[in-house]
Amino acid sequence: FDGILMDLQMPVMSGIDATKEIRKNKKYKDLPIIAMTANAMAGDREKSIRSGMNDHISKPIDIAELFRVLEKWITASNPVNTEIPPAEQNVQEEVKIPGLDGIDVEAGIYRVGGNRKLYRNLLITFQSNQANTIDEMKTAIANNDTKTVTYLVHTLKGVAGNIGAKELQAAALDLEQAVLGGKTEKVDQLLNVVEAELKRVLDAVSVLHEDDAVAKDDKDVDIKALTPLLRDLEMYLREDDTRAADVVENIFRQYPGARSMFGLNAIEAAISRYDFEKALEIFLDERNKMNIGLINPG
Repeated sequence: FDGILMDLQMPVMSGIDATKEIRKNKKYKDLPIIAMTANAMAGDREKSIRSGMNDHISKPIDIAELFRVLEKWITASNPVNTEIPPAEQNVQEEVKIPGLDGIDVEAGIYRVGGNRKLYRNLLITFQSNQANTIDEMKTAIANNDTKTVTYLVHTLKGVAGNIGAKELQAAALDLEQAVLGGKTEKVDQLLNVVEAELKRVLDAVSVLHEDDAVAKDDKDVDIKALTPLLRDLEMYLREDDTRAADVVENIFRQYPGARSMFGLNAIEAAISRYDFEKALEIFLDERNKMNIGLINPG
C-alpha cells in the first residue's frame, strides 16, 4: 500500500494501538499513516502523532484538504488517470436531488467529489442504516451500556457529517460529549434533540423514494430474464466483491418490480455495510423460498 487512512475509534483495537503495532515492524517504519476520524475531541491530533502517525484529517472529509494531505505524504506507486469520462459525467448530471430539510445537499455532494449518484445512494443507505438507531441508544442507556451508546452516537455523528446533515451532526456531538463526560443528567435531554433532528433528516430523505415508485408489481417481472443478473449477484456476494452493489442497482433500474423480490432492499443495505455474508444469506434464503433452483453452484 502507498499509505494508510487510519480510523481512531474502531472495535477491538483502536487506531492508536493499531498504529503502534504497525510501527513495530521495521518494514513499515516509513509507511505513511494518516488519522481519519469523526472525533472532534481536543488532543486527537497530538495523540495520533505520538502513536506514530504522520498527519490527521477530520471527518466530515473536506475533499481539497484530503488530497492536500495525501499529496504531502504519499507518492503513488501505480498512478492512474482519474478523469471522469464524458459519458459518466452526463450520467451524474441526470441524477436529480431536491432540496432536503435538515441537509446541506450541496455540501454533501461536494464531500463525494461531485458524484451525485453516489451521494443519492449514501442518503438512502443512511436512511436504512439509521432507522433504528434511537431505539438502540435508548436500550443501551437503560442498560447502562456506555460503550454501545458511545459507538452508536459516534457513528451517527460521522455519517451525518458526511451527508451534510449539520444540525444532526452537532446534536450527536453534544450527546457524545455528554456520554463520555459522564453527564448523565444531560443525556436524556440531548437524546431528545438527536431524535428530533434524526427524524427530520429521515423524513426528508424519504422523498427520494418517490422517484423509485414501482411502475409494475413483482408478478410482471420475468424471472428468466432476471436470472443472469441474479447469477452475477450471487457470484459477487460469494467473492465479497463490491460490484454486487452495481448489480442490485442494475436490477432496480431494469426491473422496478423486483424491489419486492429476493430481499433485494435488505441485500442492498447489507452490501452498504460491507456485510457480504449477511447479504448472501438473505439472497440464498429468498431464492430457496421462491424455489427457482440453484443459480450458481459452489
